[in-house]
Formats: sequence, C-alpha cells, structure tokens
Amino acid sequence: MKARLILVLLVVSLGVLVPVLTANAEDFCGDDPILLIGGVRTNVFIQIPVSAVPSVPANSDATITVEVPRGVEVSVIKEDKGLKYPHGGYTGIRVTTTIVTSNAVNGSPNLIPIKVTVYVPTTSQQFPVLLTVSTETSEEVKTGAGGTPFTLQVNLPK
Repeated sequence: MKARLILVLLVVSLGVLVPVLTANAEDFCGDDPILLIGGVRTNVFIQIPVSAVPSVPANSDATITVEVPRGVEVSVIKEDKGLKYPHGGYTGIRVTTTIVTSNAVNGSPNLIPIKVTVYVPTTSQQFPVLLTVSTETSEEVKTGAGGTPFTLQVNLPK
C-alpha cells in the first residue's frame, strides 16, 4: 500500500514538473553566427527571453561586435537573418555581426584574445541577454541586460 502511494505521488510529481521544465527550456529566442577566427571555428550565440521580443523596437538590430588582434584572419561562416523563436520562425529582430581589429598584438602562440560586445535595444523593459562564445574545446558565458552593451573577453585556444 505504501509503495503504491509513493508511486502515485511520483507519477503526479513528474506530470507537474515535466511541463515546467519544458517551458523553462523553451523561453529564449536566439541567434548564432559562426565565425572562423585565426582558424578556430567559433560560435557566438545570443539569446533573449520570448517575453522580451515586444520590448525590442521595430526595425532595430541587435549587434554583435567581435574585436580581434591585428593580423588575425576572421571570416563569417554562417549568419542567420536574426533571432529565432525556440520552435522556428524569426522574431523580426535582426542581428548584425561586425568584425573590428584592435591595435593589440596577438602575443601568445596558443591563444587568440578576442572581445565580443553585444547590444540588444529595448523600448522600456530590462531583460536578460545571454551571450555564449564556444569552440570545440571551450565555452564562456556572460549575462547582460537589454538596452546596455556588455562585453565578454575570451582567449580562444588555437
């Protein structure tokens, strides 16, 4: 009898938790331009909550600026139209990726120092903006806020 009660409680708990976990995993829109930086395939992934989409002004761009040391070759492998909903389809928020060269010299033979700055405009509401920079061997994550540019400094392993 006690075992049946525990089993029933477990099944009911899973029925309540699974939709909550699924909803939380699906509430962000994202874009992930892929770059080749000094021969290193690099994903730059930005995300905002679905609920924040109406707070981004119409006809505005979210921006990703990647700063690399002079002499480091960079190319864009893949760039999407903009932020996508979790189940597909574009939000209408464009994302532009800009590459700039710093005056810094790449002093390390094993690392490429880069800075990634993200800005997502907002009309009023502050919301989290997640930035992930990843390669095959590393991943760095930073959280900022809509309406405020923020920067993540990363040393890409060669």
